[in-house]
Amino acid sequence: MYEGQIIRVADEFDAITSKRQYKTHIGVVDTLKILIQNSKPGPKSKKIKKGFFKIAVGKNNKKIVEKLIEIVAEDTEYEIYIKAKHLEHIKNEIKRYTDAIKYYNKAEKEKKESKKEYYTEYAKGYLIRDEEFEQIPTYLEDAEQTYKKRQEEIDNLRQEYKIIKKLKV
Repeated sequence: MYEGQIIRVADEFDAITSKRQYKTHIGVVDTLKILIQNSKPGPKSKKIKKGFFKIAVGKNNKKIVEKLIEIVAEDTEYEIYIKAKHLEHIKNEIKRYTDAIKYYNKAEKEKKESKKEYYTEYAKGYLIRDEEFEQIPTYLEDAEQTYKKRQEEIDNLRQEYKIIKKLKV
């Protein structure tokens, strides 16, 4: 009985969030609001007999929409956790590149070839795999930009999560 209703709500959610039916992307929160609105009876809603009473129902089953909201909240929470873990990794990369750039700058300023070589090798000690000494400033800049971008994404997800938790069917 519920399978068809679950599929309908899930398909509608997927269609809206993945731009299948619409020209522009609609966010998860707005999509959930649409589904909540569709679960409320309208003026032309069907009336279903329940015992002695006839009850008006919406297009979507309220219980299913409530569960979908719960699942989306859990998924958002998990996404925040994963991005926060990635943020920790990026923070470690920034520290590594910051340490490397200290010796990169010393090597660039040094006049004596022996000391220049020493600082260059010391800076290379902070690099991994195919990273190149000459690219240290670029690596640091890229890591800092990525950190800021991920932090903004986490902040947006936290705002979205707060809104999702407040949604009621």
